[in-house]
Amino acid sequence: MFLQYDWAPDGEAVVFEYTDSGVRSGMLVARSKDSWEASLLTDTGMGTGSGYARYPSWSPDGDHIAFAAARVVSSYPNFVWDIYTVEPDGSNEARVLTAGDR
Repeated sequence: MFLQYDWAPDGEAVVFEYTDSGVRSGMLVARSKDSWEASLLTDTGMGTGSGYARYPSWSPDGDHIAFAAARVVSSYPNFVWDIYTVEPDGSNEARVLTAGDR
């Protein structure tokens, strides 16, 4: 199932939150508008025990994708969300804001 999504500024790609039959959820995937081939950007699905990613948003220049992620699933249902960025190919993921930085 596809949940939140955002089109790249040039309209050539889309990033979306993906859930596969409820086993894992909160993974971010990007794909070109002209291809069925998709790239897994984050594998934070709860089924892996590593967290949950949501709300993807492209930067205006299309060089990065920002998203919110709760990486500690032991806090369920009270996740602590941090803000991350990642490049469209899934490289260089970086936490840019933590919940304590409010």
